[in-house]
Amino acid sequence: MPLDLVPAPAAPKPVLLRDVPGASRVLTDDALALAAELQTRFGPKMQALSVARERRQERADAGRMPDYLEDTASIRKGMWSCAPAPEALRD
Repeated sequence: MPLDLVPAPAAPKPVLLRDVPGASRVLTDDALALAAELQTRFGPKMQALSVARERRQERADAGRMPDYLEDTASIRKGMWSCAPAPEALRD
């Protein structure tokens, strides 16, 4: 185990958190357990979203711009309107 990683206390599954000098004065065991729980619960999704974002950035860097979804074409092409602004907001 690298020296700067320590097991989170009371984590249901092993989760390694960075050991920062003085962290024990700021973060209680309960706070570290919460961080471990959040990482366990949301870490994989956050990683997947990060990878997807990197892929989108690569496409943008290559000159490909984002486009609208085909599923919403009828909304964009359709005739629609909204209610007029309330009297209090009109000039």
